[in-house]
Amino acid sequence: MTRSPHMRLIPGNTGFSAPFVVHTIDPSSWGGEAKVKRFLGCAFPCASTGVLATCNHVINEIFEDEMLVVWHLTETVCYKANILAQHNKFDIAFLKIEAKTPLWAFPILDELPLGTIVDSYGYYDTCIENQILEIIPQMFTGTITATPTKNFGLQTGLPFYQISFPALPGFSGSPLYADYEKGSALCGMIFENRSSKIVVRTIEEYKDGKTHFIEKSVREWESGVAHTTKTINSAAEDFGIKIWQ
Repeated sequence: MTRSPHMRLIPGNTGFSAPFVVHTIDPSSWGGEAKVKRFLGCAFPCASTGVLATCNHVINEIFEDEMLVVWHLTETVCYKANILAQHNKFDIAFLKIEAKTPLWAFPILDELPLGTIVDSYGYYDTCIENQILEIIPQMFTGTITATPTKNFGLQTGLPFYQISFPALPGFSGSPLYADYEKGSALCGMIFENRSSKIVVRTIEEYKDGKTHFIEKSVREWESGVAHTTKTINSAAEDFGIKIWQ
């Protein structure tokens, strides 16, 4: 482990467990003050043995002059992260750090109904200046609006959660929570956006009984998409990795 980079951090009080920050450092700075090279996204513990879940695309391209590390908002040290497994079909990956990971919100393995209120906890407004990472955690609240089984060519045979707010850059790998009366519960992991369009107005002009002119006003928006906890668990089973036990 090594000291975390200096941060300009506004943690806030969310009542939810914060995800780990995933980034790379200059390997020569390991053991001292970490010199940040790239911020990649988020990860969260899915076992007390140091196993973390994240998106495959978050850690899919680590350059030779980079070392993959993670750190948590409540700690002052970085942990070297080893890639335990990568699942291209599910865009899910598992990391391993040499540390005990904190107890996490219990997972909901059943599919949640449309309209369920969900919260996403991730990082945005990040910047790297003089090899120092500045980061601001952010949360969004919305609802599950759809449960497609195919998204941008990624097909798992299991439903995704489409949510009513977009995933900001840096939110990949961030946990999705459902807030129940007994406390927050993990229900998924953000991995990308999907675009939708709707025609809000159509203007047609007729001349000599024929359509002479048509103009359509189209509104486009982005919805966040998340893996369900069932999909994450299925990916872990494919690799023989025990999680949430």
